[in-house]
Amino acid sequence: MAPNPTNVACRRRPRHVPCPGTIVAAPAEDSDAIVWTCPECGDQGWISGWHGSPWDRLDEAFGEGEDDEPDLGAADFDEVDERPVN
Repeated sequence: MAPNPTNVACRRRPRHVPCPGTIVAAPAEDSDAIVWTCPECGDQGWISGWHGSPWDRLDEAFGEGEDDEPDLGAADFDEVDERPVN
């Protein structure tokens, strides 16, 4: 899955100057972690253990039990897998 832009500013300060980059992130292919990078300075890392934390917004994305359909914006449709579920 291709990295998606976030609204998170990069925290690095190369040469004591704030990096102007914005973090891009994507789910890791082999775990529940989220991998992130800054395209400006190259800083990168991963986030794990986020399920059940205050930043876990999966319930919001899936409507907290209203239905099984996620609330997706137009930009998300490029990433939707349209294969039928058996």
